[in-house]
Amino acid sequence: MFIQRFFILSWIFSSVWLTYSLESDPACSQQVCVNATYVAGSLTYEIQVKDSVGWMGLGFGQGMVNTHMVVMWHNEDKTTTLSQRYSKAYSEPQPTAAPLWSAALVQASKSAPSTTDATAFTFQISVNETDFNDRILHHSIIWAYSRQRPSSSDPSSRLQYHNARGVLNLNFGSSPKNSDSSPHNSDSPSNTGSPASSDPSPTSVPLTRHERVIFLHGVLVSFGFFVVLPTGGLVARYTRTFTSKWFKVHQLCNMFVGLPIITMGTILGPTAVFLNGGVHLRDPHQVYGLFILVMVYVQVWLGRYIHLQRRKSDKPSPRPIPNYIHVAVGLVIIGSAIFQIKGGLYEWEAKTGRSIPKTYLALWKAASLIVLLLYVGGLVLLPRQFRQEKEAAKLGEQYIALSEGPNASRMNEVIPNAEEDGLVENSH
Repeated sequence: MFIQRFFILSWIFSSVWLTYSLESDPACSQQVCVNATYVAGSLTYEIQVKDSVGWMGLGFGQGMVNTHMVVMWHNEDKTTTLSQRYSKAYSEPQPTAAPLWSAALVQASKSAPSTTDATAFTFQISVNETDFNDRILHHSIIWAYSRQRPSSSDPSSRLQYHNARGVLNLNFGSSPKNSDSSPHNSDSPSNTGSPASSDPSPTSVPLTRHERVIFLHGVLVSFGFFVVLPTGGLVARYTRTFTSKWFKVHQLCNMFVGLPIITMGTILGPTAVFLNGGVHLRDPHQVYGLFILVMVYVQVWLGRYIHLQRRKSDKPSPRPIPNYIHVAVGLVIIGSAIFQIKGGLYEWEAKTGRSIPKTYLALWKAASLIVLLLYVGGLVLLPRQFRQEKEAAKLGEQYIALSEGPNASRMNEVIPNAEEDGLVENSH
């Protein structure tokens, strides 16, 4: 009778254990893999980072603002520090005495995937069944790490700015995991679009809809900022002292081609965020992208304003102040966009778990260098441009200098109504 009761109680205990034992699909980016296991009120996170790590942080949410985090680092004395923090804004998360869930360091399970060159962290939080079903069963986590370790083992130590960051989606499914369940297929994509394995090969997985939108976003803004807008600016820089037709090409590139392309490309950014269930303007890349788009619209408006003022002016000054502002804003836009595009490449890696093709980085470097060299080369024409503007101011007319040298007197023209006829524009 005792043995029979023992087996009945053991069967009941095993059933309860299996009912409340759930393991998520491993969620991986190029640098980080996270696996979570829920067992009877305790949720264990096992993290592997394929990099040299000073500190590693995991946050419960899709963005940094108003998010609870667990930050860990290994100390020189072989101990590990766990610090629970809260971030109110895009700044260093601060220690909190009221964390969302209480966390503690634990040993990694024997079944956890491991890599010899990876840095590992494991911690556990206490979560009741209601919270688990409502907030954990399908949830997003943010991750970040820095290669610089905090100066001490104190949980309130200052954290250096992160070297990499990203978002992962954890999916526990709807059925308990037991010892007889089949292993996860390493070729099947997880919610992030990367394979559900600890050693993903992201490029072998077809692009998801979310990733296709991100890709198109990158293509359009790269074409707009690396090809169309620089072409408009370089046409003004190189040809304005040789022909009166430069303005039409300049206007075509910037207003009628560049502005729509950049606008559509930028709009695809928040579209991709919303498709993934996120909230826009929650990281620097998204904020700077909106800032650059606003600057492009300001620049186009400023160009139109300068053009209209020149048409109204009977005796234009050699170089009005708005012209200098127009040039400066254009340079700020192109310079900011160059760095924004590079940041976008790393955003692709962080958000999708796919590596950045070396070809893309090479194209970014080549395009940046070409734009820079072409613009600097065009500066040699500035003395010629300033001379022509002074001559125009002296004559009190719209003056177009088309040539210099012995035959200049026959080649230069004074056109009283050139501005009204749309033949000349002195907006740069």
